[in-house]
Amino acid sequence: MLADCHQGITWWLLPPTLGDELDDVPTLTVRPRGWILRCPPVLYPVRGRVWIERPDGSGRLTDPVLLGAALSPGGGPRLPSEACR
Repeated sequence: MLADCHQGITWWLLPPTLGDELDDVPTLTVRPRGWILRCPPVLYPVRGRVWIERPDGSGRLTDPVLLGAALSPGGGPRLPSEACR
């Protein structure tokens, strides 16, 4: 999970095989494969961007079903969010 403290946006990295599992989550914008996400180094923030959960090299990505449940009505905060596949 990556966040931009200046813009108030968070990003989750999703599997590239993602289908329409998150289409009904109005607070989430799913970016297409190939969209460029500017990431800071793992150990320190750059220009307000910081890793909330640092990549560990395992290749583990966010589970879209769990993300959808957390961001759908009654599931969590209503802040702008983006996900990248």
